[in-house]
Amino acid sequence: MNKNQNAVKIPALSPLNTLPALSRLGNKIYNVVEKKYGIVDCFITNLIEKEFSVFSNLELINSLLLAEEISCFLNENKLAKKPGYGPECSSFILYLLGVTEINPLDYGLVFERTFSKQKPFNYISVSMNKSAISSVIEFLKKQYQNIAIENDRYYEKVVCLDDAIVYLSSNEDYLLPIKDLYSVACNGRVVFQEDCIRLIQEITGWDAETADKTRRDIEKRNSSALSDIRQEFCEKLERYNETNGTTLTFEEVCTPSTILLCKATTVSSIINLQRISAEYFQNVNA
Repeated sequence: MNKNQNAVKIPALSPLNTLPALSRLGNKIYNVVEKKYGIVDCFITNLIEKEFSVFSNLELINSLLLAEEISCFLNENKLAKKPGYGPECSSFILYLLGVTEINPLDYGLVFERTFSKQKPFNYISVSMNKSAISSVIEFLKKQYQNIAIENDRYYEKVVCLDDAIVYLSSNEDYLLPIKDLYSVACNGRVVFQEDCIRLIQEITGWDAETADKTRRDIEKRNSSALSDIRQEFCEKLERYNETNGTTLTFEEVCTPSTILLCKATTVSSIINLQRISAEYFQNVNA
């Protein structure tokens, strides 16, 4: 990350960008895509550009650069790094940069569930073993004179560099969402927030950000907001029912009848728990 470029805001992603830090970032993203998929098709290109545009609008580009630099340091020095935990796992760009190890495309995660203008995120978190945090802080202090390290109530440390904010996470409490998942699974009522967003999109044709706002209004029982969209929603729902041979009603779609879990948090919890279990039994058998 180039200290002289912290204030620069770039509207679109291009591997040919003349700014060194962003050029390296762009090249890395597309190189990883080519290795994983063999070709950079329109779907992947549009997905990357959409995410980068949102990161730019939320003024998270410098946080993105700093998070990627921390992840590279962890990998290069073979320090214990976690697959990622929670909301950041919904980003394809963060996966391609190695900030998380969870591909959102494999699990149907929705980027707008976490990152949107309606729910402004002002930071990115990097998940690692607690023992690695002191090494990361020492590395950053050597790299940047104006780095600020703060304590946080929920995360281990908060790293601030001008307008870049990265949380260093060593959250080991992966069992809570697992318990939530088990609880609703026993009743056969597992519903993920991301699936609710996609159903609303299928019915209405709205973008993911608008669908997620509706999903949140449903969960909060925001009758005023739901009343505002009822007529348009019902018209689109009628066409949806005719096309798909279904008989859904506005009340069935817009009445929360079960717990809606965040799929990104649940998936990352399960993967992290598997990793912790594997490490435990490896140490026991050593």
